[in-house]
Amino acid sequence: MSLGESESARSAGGLELKWIGDGAWCAVDGSFPEGDARRLIAYVECRRADVEVVWVHRAARPGHFTTLREAWLAIEDDVALRRSIEPDIAPPEHAPADLRGAEPAVA
Repeated sequence: MSLGESESARSAGGLELKWIGDGAWCAVDGSFPEGDARRLIAYVECRRADVEVVWVHRAARPGHFTTLREAWLAIEDDVALRRSIEPDIAPPEHAPADLRGAEPAVA
């Protein structure tokens, strides 16, 4: 994956890598509307030695990858796993049929 300035990438699952400037991107879940906090997944920065992924949607140490493609694949895997174990986080079209339209649990 080679992205230049002002370019972005999009996966079939609605994930987007949006260029924000100077070797930096935001990974967002395009299936959520603008302004929805669940939309932002991670901040991605290409550095001299590696690509760093700072997770925004979960508590985790930053990920370090050799290439932007490896970082992108890790983001896709992370979101797929999150959707499978937290169906109330998934956008309606990705949620199990028995949870569509259900009210979220209040803690």
